[in-house]
Amino acid sequence: MCLINASLLFPTSKSQDRIELQANTIVDVIEAFVTLCGDDVRKYFYLDNGDFNGATFVTINGNWFTIREAANIALRERDDVLFGQVVDGG
Repeated sequence: MCLINASLLFPTSKSQDRIELQANTIVDVIEAFVTLCGDDVRKYFYLDNGDFNGATFVTINGNWFTIREAANIALRERDDVLFGQVVDGG
């Protein structure tokens, strides 16, 4: 497991918008935030049917990915991971 720094750019009712944790994958990081923040953040990561929420993006060391793409990337020691949500509408 690698030591990862991770941040959220969406609102939570908890103050856990930045964490340092041991993780190998983006899914490990997502599960850590869901455990800490509960359903407040689950909706940003997963749809009701269990698929990834396509409106959520991930940056790893400043490189942008969809959440589906990032799920297949192995994390490395001291990677910086940031989650946000694409804003759209009119």
